[in-house]
Amino acid sequence: MIASEVTAQSVPQAPGITLRTPPIVESGVPSSVGMRDAFSTVDLSSANSGILLDIGALFSKHIIESRDGLDISQDAGVGMDAFVDAFGDLARSEIVLGSKFPPIDSWSAVVLEWRQAQEVTPIAIAMVGYDRIDPAAYTDGRLVFDGVHFHESVPGTPFVEHKSFVAASILAPTLVGPTAQLVIPSNLLVGGIPATAFSNLQVQVAGQAPIAVAFDQPFTVTNLVPDTSGVVRIELHFDAAGGSYSAATAAKYSAKKEPSYGDKGLITASLPYLGGYGKMYVRLYPATGRSLPMQKPIVVIDGIDVMNNRSFDEIWNDFGDTLQKLLDLGYDLVVCDYENGRDYIQRNGFAVREVLARLPSWQAPGHQFEPAAILAGSMGTQTARYALTTAERDFEDHHIGLFVSVDGPYTGANIPIGLQGFVEFLAPEKQTVKDFLTGLDSPAASQLLRKNRFWVGWTKHVYEPRQEFIDYFAEANTLGLPKQCRNVAIASGSGDGTRVTTAGVVEYLRAKLIVTVQWWWWTIVSAGVDIKVDSDHQGQVFYGWMKKPGSDARLKIWSLGAGAEKLDLAPGGLRDTPKTIKDAWNSSLLFSLFVPMSSQLDTHCFIPTSSALGFVTSDLNYAPKYDAQLRQHSPFDAVHLGDPNTYHVSETAANIEFIADELERFFGVREEHLLGDLCADPTTGGGGTGTSGVGTVAGIGSGFTAMIASASTAYAELVSVNTELGRAMIQRRSGSSWQLAWTNNSTGFIGSWHISPGDRYYLADLTGDEYEELLCVSSSVPASAMIQKFDGTAWQFIWQTLDGTLGGTWTLRSTDRFTFGVVSSTFVTKDRLLAVYPYQTHSTARILSFTGASWISEWSNGDSDWIGGYPIQLGDRYSLADLDGSAPEELISVNAWTYPAGWVVVQRYDAGNQLWNWLSASTDKIGFGWVRGAGDQLEFADTDGDGRAELHCISGAPSPWAAVLDYTPGTTGDWTMKWDNGGDSMLGLYQLSAPYKVFTSDHLRPIDKFVWGRASDSLVDSVLVLAPHTQGPARLLGYQLSPAQWLSQWGGTITIGFWSLYQ
Repeated sequence: MIASEVTAQSVPQAPGITLRTPPIVESGVPSSVGMRDAFSTVDLSSANSGILLDIGALFSKHIIESRDGLDISQDAGVGMDAFVDAFGDLARSEIVLGSKFPPIDSWSAVVLEWRQAQEVTPIAIAMVGYDRIDPAAYTDGRLVFDGVHFHESVPGTPFVEHKSFVAASILAPTLVGPTAQLVIPSNLLVGGIPATAFSNLQVQVAGQAPIAVAFDQPFTVTNLVPDTSGVVRIELHFDAAGGSYSAATAAKYSAKKEPSYGDKGLITASLPYLGGYGKMYVRLYPATGRSLPMQKPIVVIDGIDVMNNRSFDEIWNDFGDTLQKLLDLGYDLVVCDYENGRDYIQRNGFAVREVLARLPSWQAPGHQFEPAAILAGSMGTQTARYALTTAERDFEDHHIGLFVSVDGPYTGANIPIGLQGFVEFLAPEKQTVKDFLTGLDSPAASQLLRKNRFWVGWTKHVYEPRQEFIDYFAEANTLGLPKQCRNVAIASGSGDGTRVTTAGVVEYLRAKLIVTVQWWWWTIVSAGVDIKVDSDHQGQVFYGWMKKPGSDARLKIWSLGAGAEKLDLAPGGLRDTPKTIKDAWNSSLLFSLFVPMSSQLDTHCFIPTSSALGFVTSDLNYAPKYDAQLRQHSPFDAVHLGDPNTYHVSETAANIEFIADELERFFGVREEHLLGDLCADPTTGGGGTGTSGVGTVAGIGSGFTAMIASASTAYAELVSVNTELGRAMIQRRSGSSWQLAWTNNSTGFIGSWHISPGDRYYLADLTGDEYEELLCVSSSVPASAMIQKFDGTAWQFIWQTLDGTLGGTWTLRSTDRFTFGVVSSTFVTKDRLLAVYPYQTHSTARILSFTGASWISEWSNGDSDWIGGYPIQLGDRYSLADLDGSAPEELISVNAWTYPAGWVVVQRYDAGNQLWNWLSASTDKIGFGWVRGAGDQLEFADTDGDGRAELHCISGAPSPWAAVLDYTPGTTGDWTMKWDNGGDSMLGLYQLSAPYKVFTSDHLRPIDKFVWGRASDSLVDSVLVLAPHTQGPARLLGYQLSPAQWLSQWGGTITIGFWSLYQ
């Protein structure tokens, strides 16, 4: 990889392709056109229905002929796709086109109106009279074929049979049960019979009595139970046209029921694009346990809707597990569904922008102007980007502070050109494929597909981007990414450049059947299909031949030349388009025969890895993990990579962890408590001359340890901050009570610092006066930061930055990992900051020192991904703690997510040589006593007063364990167990809460919050335990050596002195 091969924010151009001769062969007409001509010489006056099934029925003939509305006992039910394909075959079978059926395209508006605006699922009913040729007439001499046309051997010989097609269909891919709201619209009756001609209309669910219903009147069905294949079946019964009829319909069943919500209806953009206004259905979901209005909104933006039939049900069915867990974590959701999910990106982008403009009006009082987050997937990343960047361009507040992009097509998406050829070839023969082709030719798909097919005048172009693609990316890349929020990206493609397969070319689809019937020495009926689809390469990528009895054969051949890129198999987010096509084909009958279709590979590259990272590269096997300039190439603040290639916008455990970490650190913990030594005890005037002890400074979302320079006569302070209410307070413990040292009276300020959601707070001795200063860092972009000192009565300003950096040496980001301590035996007078930014590749680490006016870097890892012998990864936690009772402090690195065997690594910094020395590492166990769990909390504090920090472990097991371990370097096991609770869920008198999972695939995590540090004039650290999730009583505990146990020093209430918890 060289720099010239990668260009951030550039427009992909078509490669120079040398096409073979002839590269494109296309001949013949759709079979229905040929058959209509073939029967033009036959007297069809007896086909008084106006429909001759032999003309247009190809894939659905068996569905139509087997359903006459009389006996449905063996009918598994007609699904939406089968119903639509049957409609298409009947429409193509019209003797005079357009005489019987309205265009099926008109259905979508009706269906969406019911599903989105009325929140009910429509059912269509078909009652269509049709005619067919008596099958025996082809062989008994009544019909003769001369190679071009059919003829009657004896004029007037009857050969037409009159039939009826009676069916019903739920017009939704999925029913969300066990209760469903349904309706039978009168304008979705197929066949021309008016609703007034129907009577005794009933609906019946298996095992239940029929219920009477009426057209256009929503009704409820309950106790839906799917069969073993996950499908639910519903029967309809009615009288019409002088008889009684029944029909069965079926749909996939989902148990993912939506939680309570508030609808905002259809929101229209304020700005037009090309004369049209984008529209968006919006639904608000309050966090679990809360009600609307919202407090912590996440705006969820869906991807392209190729068939334009997605609704909130489909969004919830696809991503409900993740969305529900976000609600459980305390976030509110603003879920958006496009009215037209395949319209221009700019048009829908303006609709997203309108939604963002209305966010403050949907938020609770006091939260109206707090920043929200966007979680967007696939094309949703593009509409979101357009909304954000155009709002910034127009000086409009978009109210977003975090933009999470999941597998976005920033330089385009890829549907294999051979598969596009198949869709184009089959569209005239199958309605659902025709609908998919409409999606492929839609404005959104035209703007996103890197390789497309289109006509310019009389010239067919294949394997080139359309002009819409070039124009859109020219505009989007000029706008760039938003500047006023943090932008992070997830790429589902492999980070190490692994291709979808090592094969040079694969056969995506293969189907072949030739049918020949002889009469005497003539071939009367000749039919067949021959389909072959290959991945892009120099050579043939699509071959299609199809012939229906009585019609000419259709032929389509596409071939590529030397410029073919082999993009289909490149690293990237995967789609299973070949499998979807194969499964749909194999569930149909062609010519009423089963024609099997096979595939060598079910997946293809849909979003190339580099596209999801936001830049163009000529290297299709690009491996971002090995790109030394990734941070310069990708415009995102952070990226997360799939390994290996995973499905597009998939809910992998690693992806979810990344999203959860970003959200947690952006929104922050609403209530934070820090134990530290801020100043001399004002009642004694002492302090500043004692020895040092170790405690834990828990910044928002950090839980990192820091050196607390504690004076022997100074009382430690408890700093409490509520970022949502703008409250702050300092208290000191005095025996069994707390003394108020300072309060801001809910003014929203700590000294000169304005409290905001997402703030992070740290206590450390940054100036070397043996007392700790408060470092405040915002989650805004760019971030601001401030250092202040509490003098016993008020806060004194020391330093601030508004440019998002610490002295230009460190860029502040919400996912930074900070830990403070003494890292050198030479410089023991003040704490240094070890700052780590786990970017996943080329991660940054620095040791920073505050000079009193700015920050300087004393050590850097050179963006090498390593701190000494420890590889930096997402999920890391870092702690500086004095494990051996002498300076410098040791660095303990732990990874909760990905590092093999859950290692815990101890290192010590050598300031003279500017390198880290490896001391020890533990894998699945810490010493011989503690078995590591992925969700364990590991904290360091000197709770026995020996001048060394002990390791305190709280497990994520169903019955929480707790233990205290000592570190003795060089000994067997390195760690010695001093105390454990035997798994009885108790920490002294404190009942540890049961752990929880962030997501179904995630590890268990302790639910309680632990704040470690000095809480009195003693040199021994204590722990303040809180239960924010259960809002239970807090307790201050101290460790006793002999007998080893935890004693209660204070607590059992939901107030800490003057501070009311959990508000």
